[in-house]
Amino acid sequence: MRPGRPVTVDRSAVREHALRLFEERGFEQTTIDAITKAAGISRQTLFRLFPSKTDLVWDELDANLLAAFEAAEQDPEPRTLREIVRQVFRTPAELADPASVESARRRLRLVGTSPSLLRHRTHETLQERMTVAVGRATDLTAPAELVARALVALGLAAMVWWADHDTAESAGETLDLALLSLAKAAPAEPGTPSRD
Repeated sequence: MRPGRPVTVDRSAVREHALRLFEERGFEQTTIDAITKAAGISRQTLFRLFPSKTDLVWDELDANLLAAFEAAEQDPEPRTLREIVRQVFRTPAELADPASVESARRRLRLVGTSPSLLRHRTHETLQERMTVAVGRATDLTAPAELVARALVALGLAAMVWWADHDTAESAGETLDLALLSLAKAAPAEPGTPSRD
């Protein structure tokens, strides 16, 4: 018997089955076998589509995040730290269609409840790319890696908060609010640590 044509598997359907199970059972408690059974595929097919369980959550989120860094890195104009942060964060935070917004909310909720999801390569890549982007700022007064780590932590925390709360604000507006609040908490004079 000759092998037939490979069966086409709907990647988004597999991801949806996994997300539903993660929401019902928890990320850590959901097994690969449960995902393959729900999606009606083999383990081999699952790992061909998604190399790790965490990829089922980060899939597409990482592409949106990293696209903003690529745009910032290709911009030859000198920018202030505020401009760089806005350019990098605002683009992926403004999702246009309602289905993308709801999908992002669901996945960010999982990230907020499963710290193991932060060990995904996307998080490490975000840190590295943010360090490069921040290092190009014309008004940087602290080590780029320090500022980048703080920004990534703040950005992720703001996005998880947005996902957990049904607010009228968009993801981008929520992020702006968090950044503005952080700026107001900064010392009055740059380089002077607060003694409060």
